[in-house]
Amino acid sequence: MQLRETIDILLINLPCTSPAMPASGAEQTGMRLSQAGQSCVFYDASLDFFLNYVFSEKYFDFFRQMIEKKIEKKIIPSSHAEKIKCLGSDLTNRRVSVTDMRKDIFYHPETFMKIRDCVDNFLLWFSHAFFPCRFDSETLAFPDKISLHDAQTNPFVVFCRELAIPAAMEFDPAVIVFYLTHPGQTLALRTIQNFMKTQFPDVKFVTIKADDGQAGNMRFHSDGLKYYPDEACLAPEPVYLPCLAYDSGNFSGEICSSPMICWNMPQNGGKLDFMNLRETSRKGIWNHVRILRHTSNDIKEQVLKFAGSNPDVIHSLENNDGKTRTDDRFLPYSAVAPLPGEPFWRILREPAYIMLYIRKYGRKTLFSMRGDREKQSVIQLGSNISYYFKKPCDLPAGFLDEICKMVEAGGSVDIKYVRYNLERAYLIAYAMENGIIAGNSSLKHPRRQFIQRLAHTAGIDFSGFLERGYTSVRPEYRAMGIGTKLLEGLTARAGSHGIFSIISEDNEATKKIAIRNKTRKIASYFSEKTGKQMEIWMPEHMIESLKISVK
Repeated sequence: MQLRETIDILLINLPCTSPAMPASGAEQTGMRLSQAGQSCVFYDASLDFFLNYVFSEKYFDFFRQMIEKKIEKKIIPSSHAEKIKCLGSDLTNRRVSVTDMRKDIFYHPETFMKIRDCVDNFLLWFSHAFFPCRFDSETLAFPDKISLHDAQTNPFVVFCRELAIPAAMEFDPAVIVFYLTHPGQTLALRTIQNFMKTQFPDVKFVTIKADDGQAGNMRFHSDGLKYYPDEACLAPEPVYLPCLAYDSGNFSGEICSSPMICWNMPQNGGKLDFMNLRETSRKGIWNHVRILRHTSNDIKEQVLKFAGSNPDVIHSLENNDGKTRTDDRFLPYSAVAPLPGEPFWRILREPAYIMLYIRKYGRKTLFSMRGDREKQSVIQLGSNISYYFKKPCDLPAGFLDEICKMVEAGGSVDIKYVRYNLERAYLIAYAMENGIIAGNSSLKHPRRQFIQRLAHTAGIDFSGFLERGYTSVRPEYRAMGIGTKLLEGLTARAGSHGIFSIISEDNEATKKIAIRNKTRKIASYFSEKTGKQMEIWMPEHMIESLKISVK
């Protein structure tokens, strides 16, 4: 008879956390217990669930037979049945190889897409074995009332009997601690706890509820913690992500040297100030934001709205329901033609995978990388941009409509006269890539009433001048120099006309473009219409040649 190892604590990370990254929150707890003198074994039941159950050849036929019976008994809706049959047939010939996630081909974007697609299809197929429980690519959903003993509907029953209980029985713990980080683990918690209470009637059970990856989530170095199973995660190398509470200002050297930070949004509070995220983004750090399960709807909406307008500040997003999508209501450019594919970080999805790709390719490259799941192809935004400078009458059909939408999406101008002004513009500039307008600007003839108003408020007569404006660059194309090239091209094509532009005092992004384009502020005035202080800018060489005094 094999002797069981007597230990103080068996710490269990519950399914279904990421199989791509060590469960660092639970692991931290185990390491602290070990450092405090407790004999502790860390059992990553989530990793065991995926590696040795879901993706195991041993259970493939078991899942297939369960699905076939449910289709036959019409438990699975007929609308799903044919698709699930096709998936099963395809997976029979193209089994998921979890080891591919640990190989160098992981870093080949097109290959990664194929592996990810196969894994997602497998999870969709697998979940129908336990219908109405439902796994998809990002979350686990299950009915409110589900039996803790029914192996036909509960995906954790057989796993518990054949893997989790035998693993736990190797030890004789005084306490069993379950680590719970999100609602998707509650069914696993109830099921595993129910079975283990039968096997360990004299053991004390404790549940730790926490959001995995809380502030300071960096790996401890300890030899005291024992791991079970001692297997690598589904990634080329282990990844430990620095995590901060959103309102933390403690940017230590260790954190600032990391290429990525995970931010946990607060659960409630007032209006958010996103300066911390802007600060780390300026340092070249990728910001991954987690909206936690108890985050209020008000804060959630603020975060989604900011993320939609500032993808260069919140680079990737993880919602409390497990989804990585941003509501179209919060995407300012949702009315214009969509870009091809989707941000590649959404296909990577796992923070660990995002971190590994940042290490491999750099933040700038990953930010501009987009994947097309249907075509199984990857493109790099900004690699093949073409610039055009045309009279309004020479624009291709439909382009003026699209440019008007682009200007309106930019949100920095009064949209009342956008079409009127563009139809009469001196010149319209736009940048294109993959058949999509990436950015635009224009030289327009300012309306007579506007010239008179400027003469009154700013004391400068701009009669005969062209106004440079309506500059709009899609957020995904920021920091690629598009705005600068558009403005340079317009200035070079202005002929004998003087040029000026109006920039809101608080529009720092446009002012930076103006400075790069060798443009200077010559005057400012308060606009009652906008309720803001406005600034008048002009190319430096024109200020001198036209002898305009700078105020």
